[in-house]
Amino acid sequence: TEGGGGGGPNLTIAGMYLTQSTQTFGGDVPLVDGKDGVLRVFVQASESNDLQPSVRVRFYVDGSLVDMETISAPGSSVPTSVDEGSLSSSWNIDVPSSLVQPGLAILADVDPNDQIAESNEEDNHFPASGLPRDLDVWDTPRFNVTFVPVRQSVNNLVGNVTSSNASQFFSVTRDLFPIADDDADVHAEYVTEAPVLQNENQNGAWGTILSEMDALRVAEGSSRHYFGVVKTTYTSGVAGIGYIGRPTALGWDRQPSGAGVAAHEWGHNWRRRHAPGCGASSPDPSYPYASGKIGVYGLDVGSHSLKSPSGYYDIMGYCGPKWISDYTYEAVLEYRQTHDLQAVAAPVQPALVVWGRVEGNRLVLEPAFQVTTIPALPEAPGPYRLEGLDDGGRVLFSLSFQGREVGDGDSLDRHFAFAIPLASIPEDRLVSLRLSGGGQPAIVSTASEGPPAAAASPEADVVIAPGGDVEVRWNPDTHPMVLIRDPGTGQVLSFARGGSVLISPQGSEIELVFSDRIRSSSVRRSVPR
Repeated sequence: TEGGGGGGPNLTIAGMYLTQSTQTFGGDVPLVDGKDGVLRVFVQASESNDLQPSVRVRFYVDGSLVDMETISAPGSSVPTSVDEGSLSSSWNIDVPSSLVQPGLAILADVDPNDQIAESNEEDNHFPASGLPRDLDVWDTPRFNVTFVPVRQSVNNLVGNVTSSNASQFFSVTRDLFPIADDDADVHAEYVTEAPVLQNENQNGAWGTILSEMDALRVAEGSSRHYFGVVKTTYTSGVAGIGYIGRPTALGWDRQPSGAGVAAHEWGHNWRRRHAPGCGASSPDPSYPYASGKIGVYGLDVGSHSLKSPSGYYDIMGYCGPKWISDYTYEAVLEYRQTHDLQAVAAPVQPALVVWGRVEGNRLVLEPAFQVTTIPALPEAPGPYRLEGLDDGGRVLFSLSFQGREVGDGDSLDRHFAFAIPLASIPEDRLVSLRLSGGGQPAIVSTASEGPPAAAASPEADVVIAPGGDVEVRWNPDTHPMVLIRDPGTGQVLSFARGGSVLISPQGSEIELVFSDRIRSSSVRRSVPR
C-alpha cells in the first residue's frame, strides 16, 4: 500500500551507527579505514506489536553501490523506543574491513518490500531524506612497535617477548584503539644493571629502565614505538610505566594482563593522561565523564559484547572493568594523525646522546655517548637547562627543555634523551655537561682525567662466562659506562655500568662505545664461542 494509510503501527528508523569499539548514538566518532565494524540500526514502532520486519542496508563508496545486505528481525517484535543497552533491540550486521574506507556512505530501509501494512509507508528510510549517510572514515598510520626483552642483571630474569608471542601484547589495543594495522619486531635482548623491580617502585628501578629504553631508542635513531618487556618477581603492583607524549614505554610480560598494561601505556605515549577514579595520579581535568566511566556504549566487535557506559571504565584509568571512551578514542586518533604520520626527515649523522632524569628533587645526568643517529632535540623550551662547557666554564651550547612526564610515575619526575648534532658542538673544547632547573642545585658531569677518550685505547676483556654468556670487563674509573651494541644491526645490547656485565650477543662481533662521561671511543671485539 504505497504511501498509504494501512492502519497498522508505523515503522521508522530512529538512528543508525557503525562502531569499531565506541560510538555515540549520533555516529559522531570517526571510523578507521580497513578495520572491521558492526552496524546497528534502531527500528522503532509507533505502538506495541508482534512485527518482525527486515532491514535492507545499502553501502556506497564515492557514490557507487558496492554492497547490499538484508538484516532479519532480531526479536519477536519491534521496540517502541530506542534501547542501546540490548543488542536484540537493534538490527545488527558485521561490516568487513574491506567496506570501511574513505567515501563510505550507508542507506537503511525498514520493511523494504512493503510487506507490512503501515499508517505511513513514506518514512521507512534512514536518513529520512532517502539519501545515503556519509561516514567519516580516516586513513590511519600503521602502529609500529619494537619490543625489547629486558634482562635484569640483578636476578637474571628476562622479559618473555618473542616473534611468536609479540602479537599477544597487541590484543587489547587492537580491540579498543583506532588502529587498523600494526607491525611488531623484537629487538635483541637488552641487559640492564638497574636495581631489582619492586611492586611499589620504592627504589625507582622502573624509571631507570624506562630512561634506558628511551636512550636506546634515540641512540638507534628509530621512529618506531619502543616497548621494553620485563619479568617481575611479584604478581601484583606496578606493571607498567610510559611517557606522556613520547613513544617509549615499559611493561611486564604476564599475560593476559600484559596486553591491558601495554594498551594503557601506549595511551600515555599518545598523550593521554589518566581517567579519574580509583587513585589514578594526575587525572585529565578535561575528562568528560564522572568517575572515569566510558560515557557512551562500547562494543567488542569480535565477540559482539556490549559495554555499558555506566558499568565500564576508560582504559586510561585504574578502575575496572575497562573499555574505551569516545573521548579517549577521538583524542588518540587525532594525536596519531599528527604525530605517528610524521616521517623522520633528518639524515643520520654524528651526534652526542645526552640523557638523564629528574627524580622528584634529584637531578640525574647519565654518561653521554657519541654515536651516529638521527638528531633529537627539545620540542619546546621549559624549566630545565642542559649546557655544554669548556675547561674554563664557558657555555658552548645551551638547551632549554621541559622533560617528559612519566604517566604512571611520580608527578614530579621528568626524563630526557637528546641526540645533539656534533656539527653544532665544538667537541674538541667540550669537557663538561651541566644540568639545572626545578629549583635544585645544578649538577655537572666532567670528563675523566687523562687524554681525550678518542685518543685513548680503552682496554676491555671479552670472555666466555659460566652458562654460555659473554662477560665484558673494563675499567669503570676512566669509563663509567659502556654502550654495547651489535655492529651488524646497530642494536644496543646494554648501557653497562660498574666495570662488568654479562650479555648474550647473537652476532660474531660486538662494538664497545666507551664514555668518559662526555667523550667516546669505540672498539670492536670478536664474540668468543
